[in-house]
Amino acid sequence: MIQRIQTIYMLLAALALALLFVFPFGTAPSTAEGPLQDGDYDLMDQFVLLLLALFPALLSLGTIFLFKNRKLQMLLNNLSLANCLILMGLASYWSMTISEEVTAGLGLFTPVLAMLFLFLANRAINADDQLVKDSDRLR
Repeated sequence: MIQRIQTIYMLLAALALALLFVFPFGTAPSTAEGPLQDGDYDLMDQFVLLLLALFPALLSLGTIFLFKNRKLQMLLNNLSLANCLILMGLASYWSMTISEEVTAGLGLFTPVLAMLFLFLANRAINADDQLVKDSDRLR
């Protein structure tokens, strides 16, 4: 159902990924060139990072409404988890290879927060699934 705790966790994961539009992955001095000319390394500097941030955020929001199919819900959450891991890895790799003067920003840590919420949502979905199996066994 929509009022379950996993709904809150998936919504918080989507909000954590939406914070990537506010916080940059890293900052650099104003003398930097290339994608760091504005001083920030964020989603708008790499199109791939933008897609990797939008996909799990939209997937987390859409998965909320699949409450009747818990297996699919867990599968899609695991897909979002993997996508967040790839996003975090690529963002940190590209920020290190662009310039050595880049300092880490809050944007590098928001995918970790999203992964935590998705993990907690999977645990809650699994607990609901166990509860349904136990009640079916009692009938």
